[in-house]
Amino acid sequence: MNPFNFFLDTKIDFGSGSLNHVIGYIKEFGASVVLLVLDRNVLKLGLVDELLETLSKEQVNYHIYDNIDPNPRLIHVDIGTTQFKEHGCNLVVAIGGGSTIDVAKGICVVAKNGGKCFDYLDGRKEKKRAIYDSIPLIAVPTTAGTGSEVTMYSVILDNDLVKDSITSTHIYPSVAVIDPLLMKKIPRETVIYTGLDAFAHALEAYTSNISNALCDVFSLEALRLIFEWLPIAVNENTQQSKEKMAFASTLAGVAMSHQAANLPHALGCALGANYDLSHGLAVASLILPMVKYNSSICAQEFEDIVNYISPTKQRNRADSAKQLTVMIEELFKNVGFDYKIGKYPSEEILSKMVHDASIHGCLLCNKRIPSEQDIKDMFLSIL
Repeated sequence: MNPFNFFLDTKIDFGSGSLNHVIGYIKEFGASVVLLVLDRNVLKLGLVDELLETLSKEQVNYHIYDNIDPNPRLIHVDIGTTQFKEHGCNLVVAIGGGSTIDVAKGICVVAKNGGKCFDYLDGRKEKKRAIYDSIPLIAVPTTAGTGSEVTMYSVILDNDLVKDSITSTHIYPSVAVIDPLLMKKIPRETVIYTGLDAFAHALEAYTSNISNALCDVFSLEALRLIFEWLPIAVNENTQQSKEKMAFASTLAGVAMSHQAANLPHALGCALGANYDLSHGLAVASLILPMVKYNSSICAQEFEDIVNYISPTKQRNRADSAKQLTVMIEELFKNVGFDYKIGKYPSEEILSKMVHDASIHGCLLCNKRIPSEQDIKDMFLSIL
C-alpha cells in the first residue's frame, strides 16, 4: 500500500432536517452580517423560506446574492465580493448546487486576500496570487452530485471560456450542512446530471494516478450506492433515495478532492464551457469514452469496481472494461440519460475544445495521457 495523506477541514452535518442547524452555526461564528449566496431556483422553490424567517426572528442581519449562472464566471465572484464588503459581512452561507457553492468559495477567498478572482486561478501558474486564509463558509448543497461542499476546489469560467479552478485547502467550507430534504423538489433532469457527476467523481478518483487507499474505500462505496439508488432517486424520488444519493455524493466529493478527477472532467469542462452545458451533463457524456480509452491501463481498477458492485458473478480482468461498460450503459438507460450531445461544432470550436482539454490539469491524473487526436476522437464519439 502506498503512503497517503488525508485532510478535510470541513465539519459535516448530515441528515434530513439539518438545515435547521444553520442558525446555530451562524451564531457560533458570531456573524454580524451574513452574505447568503443562493441559487435563484432555491428561492423560487421556497427551499429557504423557513430559514429566512428564522434569521429575521433571531435578528440576524443578512444580504442575499443570487447573481449566479450554471457555469459561473469571474464577474459573479467579483460582484459577490463587492457586495460582501459593501454590506459589512463577515460570514458566507451558500445554499444551492455546485455553481453556487463554487462562487461562494471564490468570494470567501477574494474577500479575505484581496484582488480579483482572476488573480487566484490555477491557470495563472507562478503568477497565481497566494491564498493565506478565507472567510468562514457554511455550504448547504441542494443537489446530490457536485460535492463542492467537501472539496478544495472552486470551478470558475474565465474570460476565454476556459473552465479554470481556484485550488487551496483554505477554501474548504467550514461547515457542510447536507440536508436531503432540500433535494426533494429538484427537477428530474438535475437529479440525473448531478448524480452522474458524483458517479464520475468516484470513478475518476478510483482510477487516478494519485493513490489514496482511504479514499478508494469512499469511491467504491459511492459507486455502489449510485448504481443502486440513482435510478430510484430519478424515477421514484423517495426520501431514502435522496438520503443515499446525498451520502454517495459526499463520499465521492471527498475522494475526488484528495485523488483528483481525470479524463471525463478534463474533457467535460472543455465541452461544457464551449457548448454552455451543465457541468454534470458534460462530464457524464465522457464517462464511457474514458472507460474505453483506459481499458488496458485501468483493467485492475475496473475489475475491482465490477467485483465490488457484483461480487458473486464470475469474470476475468481482461473483460473488466467491457463488463463495466455494460453496467454503465444499463445505469444510463435506467435513468434516461443519452450521452450523445447531438450537436456537431464548427472546426474552430472543436479545435478550441481539444486545446482546452489538453491543457486541463485533471488530464495529468489520468494513468494514460491522451494525444490531441485521442481527445478529438473522444469528443467526436459523443457528438
